[in-house]
Amino acid sequence: MTSCKDYEFLEEIGHGTYGVVHKVRRRHGDNVQLLVCKQIQLTAMKKTQREHALQEAKLMSKFECPYIVKGYSSFIEDRFLNIIMEHCDNGDLESHIRRLDGERRQMVEERIWSFFLQMAAGLHYVHERNVIHRDIKSMNMFLTKAGGIKIGDLGVAKVLSRGTPMANTVVGTPYYLSPELCEEKPYDQKSDVWALGCVLYEMLEKFKKDWKSKFRAFWSPEGVCDAKNDV
Repeated sequence: MTSCKDYEFLEEIGHGTYGVVHKVRRRHGDNVQLLVCKQIQLTAMKKTQREHALQEAKLMSKFECPYIVKGYSSFIEDRFLNIIMEHCDNGDLESHIRRLDGERRQMVEERIWSFFLQMAAGLHYVHERNVIHRDIKSMNMFLTKAGGIKIGDLGVAKVLSRGTPMANTVVGTPYYLSPELCEEKPYDQKSDVWALGCVLYEMLEKFKKDWKSKFRAFWSPEGVCDAKNDV
């Protein structure tokens, strides 16, 4: 049975309210390949949050797509859910954009369209399986040094059933929420497409702070999701 003892834990590369993410490598067999272990403290979570965490592990192990971060295995040990997944060796898209901002540089147009097409292909794969990601944003897009980009973090993904083709719970990151989510209306995969459009716009802007300032009025109480006049 798989356990943490099977892996050598290296540097911490991220943390959140309920867990931490480490680079790891296997102690036996292929111990050269770097992997990632996402550790989630289940006992600190509410029931719905635990269900989302367990579902993330299940979905990542089932998905086989070059544009989605691959999950290899998962196990529970000492009240922590451990998800072993692919390591993307060039950070996340948000950090990449921030780095370019600091250097007063823009993304090369060819790179923008390459990233966008890969993300769109990954999202299409997710949607074909009746799943809504619900947290599409630049921070959840992970880069490889080979020029690839992969969708990650399925922690709030929603699996739709045939009898329930829409979701109702409002989740996600405010800057990427679609109009129907802001208005607390039922929504489907199209909300992910809206969020992907926001990521594209973010890549096209020279400075992310300018993008946020331009949308500040859009997200104000007076103008929240008045999309018909803004599109």
